[in-house]
Amino acid sequence: MLFGLETEHGMLDQHTFDLLEMSYDTSPNEAWIAMRRITVAIPVVLFAPAPIQQKILDEFQNLVAHGYVEMTGRSYLNASARSRALLQSRIDLLDPRSRKSFADAVQKLGS
Repeated sequence: MLFGLETEHGMLDQHTFDLLEMSYDTSPNEAWIAMRRITVAIPVVLFAPAPIQQKILDEFQNLVAHGYVEMTGRSYLNASARSRALLQSRIDLLDPRSRKSFADAVQKLGS
């Protein structure tokens, strides 16, 4: 939550990413937190230090793999082209059923 508040107020520095890392460390498997966290993290994924960027991408991939395609689809559609390319590289690693589910959600959200 603190990471989200910091980014909402235009703060995007090492401290901000430390807050995000703390969130990953304290609640790595909480889906409801992950959904909120990914919504805030995707827009800044390109600016994140490499280890945190990998955590963002891992979480995105994990959420899609577990069927959370609507929120991740929205984040994907709102991402910049460069961010979308990173996200797509993770989607491409998923099983066919997860990829199709995600593609269907993105298509529905985009129309």
